[in-house]
Amino acid sequence: MKKLKRIIITIAIIAVVVLILKNIIQSKVGAMKDAEYGYTSYMFDTYTVKRGDVSSYIKGVGQITSFNIETLELASTDKISEILVSEGSRVEQNQEVMKVTDMNNKTRTIKAGISGMFFCIETEESTKYCIYNLDDIGVKLSLPERDITHVAIGQTVKVKVNALNKEFDGTVSYIASLPQNDRYTVRVKINYTDDIKFGYSSTASILVANMGDVVSIPYECLNEAEDGRYFVYNEKYKNELYEAMFDGTSDEEYRIYVEPGIITSTNVEIKSGLQEGDKILTLVW
Repeated sequence: MKKLKRIIITIAIIAVVVLILKNIIQSKVGAMKDAEYGYTSYMFDTYTVKRGDVSSYIKGVGQITSFNIETLELASTDKISEILVSEGSRVEQNQEVMKVTDMNNKTRTIKAGISGMFFCIETEESTKYCIYNLDDIGVKLSLPERDITHVAIGQTVKVKVNALNKEFDGTVSYIASLPQNDRYTVRVKINYTDDIKFGYSSTASILVANMGDVVSIPYECLNEAEDGRYFVYNEKYKNELYEAMFDGTSDEEYRIYVEPGIITSTNVEIKSGLQEGDKILTLVW
């Protein structure tokens, strides 16, 4: 009888231990799944659809340069006898800038063909003397085909000069008709100021579209289906969506399909599918 009681007690203890281990294992597995997939009950944020302005920009990088540079012509046998202006100084058209002596020991004067800033540019092969026109300066960009179709002469541009941490207003002044290495040259013109130095690296943001007072959502709310359609998640199915994503089942019934207009890196214009005041979800992971 005592032996039977000991057996029953042992079985009961084993059962309790198994139950505890089972709960621990299930908890660990759930935690591992949550860690693996990033699923938590706080994986979503609710966003209330609003109306506002949506702007679309194409960005490019380049250096400040002049689009009208004169290289003073010297013969290979000329010797510079005197430079009449200092490097980096401003000169006027027809101003005398240097004197040279030719192979016959005759001296002549070289004049500026344009107004601008005088520079001496040294390379391994030679030394060039140039005048950079200050009325036609800006940033030269190199843009791919997918962007160039949205760029037009006269578009507004914001040019940030990194060294100055300063932003300048600019306009698109030239677009190449032929590509070089599958990219098109675009010139963005800005006004010269005394703090600008040629060669400064800059970032240009070309405004290619601007819509005012439209239904818009944050870019993070927008999703693209396998068939190319766009959708957002309906906020009222937050819990069901969590379960569907955790179980790997279809979330089709929790979607709202939309027609986007302008899509930027920060927000999206919605042409149809949503109205102001609708509540949708965004994944926060």
